[in-house]
Amino acid sequence: MKIRIAFIVFAGILSLSPMSYSAETQEQEVCSNKKECDLPAMFYEKYFTFRPAKGTEISFDLDRDIRRNIFMKTLTFSGSGNYFVPHIYVKYYKEDNREFKKYEDYLEANSKDIFNIPDNNLLSFEPLVQTKVNKRKAYVIVRKKYRFKDYHSKTSAGAWEKEKIYVIPAEKGFYVLHYSAEESEYSKHIKAFEKLVKSFKGKISN
Repeated sequence: MKIRIAFIVFAGILSLSPMSYSAETQEQEVCSNKKECDLPAMFYEKYFTFRPAKGTEISFDLDRDIRRNIFMKTLTFSGSGNYFVPHIYVKYYKEDNREFKKYEDYLEANSKDIFNIPDNNLLSFEPLVQTKVNKRKAYVIVRKKYRFKDYHSKTSAGAWEKEKIYVIPAEKGFYVLHYSAEESEYSKHIKAFEKLVKSFKGKISN
């Protein structure tokens, strides 16, 4: 009995480790064994499902997400970007998460320059748009910001980052589908992102 309990605890620790796998086949895990990847990956299906964009590697950290009450999968495009790699975040913010209590708070913080910096030439926003994602109410944020290669140096080289973000309210919490790329690479993967958005299904009703 003691041996069995110890094995269960050990397996649980492994299952909470950060993991990643290829979206090409959705079966090619980078974990030490298949069960180790499948169990935590299936945990996210309580909150959302989607069809992964081709050419991406999917990663997640269940232990971190449980602590924050923000459940996120990151899809990273390989072989692109001069300064940073294009990526997609698929997130579910539970109502008791540590960052934003309501979707309105997220919109307020991410759809405009909250610091009201005069003549800010490093950040710009398109008007906030209301839309639908699979018959659910949603909001679209499109913004650009200049991202320095060295975060601590405002004189280092950098590139314009362009982002498109869908915010989908839920009965408890909300969802965020977030695409980010260098502006020069943005059009290369935007169709893959929109296909993912169309396939997205939030399990928490609105």
